[in-house]
Amino acid sequence: MAAAIDSYEKALREQPGLTAALVGLARAHISQGKSNEARTLLKMALSGDAEEPAANGELGLLEAHEGNWQPALEHLSRAWTQDRSNPTIALELARTYRRVNRPREALQLLSSLGPATRDSSEVHFELAQIYTQLHRPVEAQAERDVFSRLQAQAHNGFLRFETPRTYVH
Repeated sequence: MAAAIDSYEKALREQPGLTAALVGLARAHISQGKSNEARTLLKMALSGDAEEPAANGELGLLEAHEGNWQPALEHLSRAWTQDRSNPTIALELARTYRRVNRPREALQLLSSLGPATRDSSEVHFELAQIYTQLHRPVEAQAERDVFSRLQAQAHNGFLRFETPRTYVH
């Protein structure tokens, strides 16, 4: 990590404001738990181009991780609008939509991802959460079943995932 930080800092000395170096250095700071430093670097990257997808994506992920849903929504939306090649951004954007009580948009987004995410347990878990929020228990249970099956396959039978029971009072 230290070598990566040195490389990014060297690149910034040679080319101040270089977006790739700012985003890379911000990622390094995030991995070290320095979210404020990372946020500052990402905002610097966005000051040159407010629509830059990598910087918006990283800042959106950082804000979502810290529970700052409105800024997360803003940055993740920009990142997804500019570059639809990253399913992680789509998943985090869907989670953020759900957190700001916009589950229909979350469902629409995840449904648009198509077969590329068919085997993603995280996507099926999120779909179960969304269907639950939409009061569609049959679809929610179907997604939990897919999630459980995918988790069991991922662990090759060594671990067993059990869906927690839901009690309604």
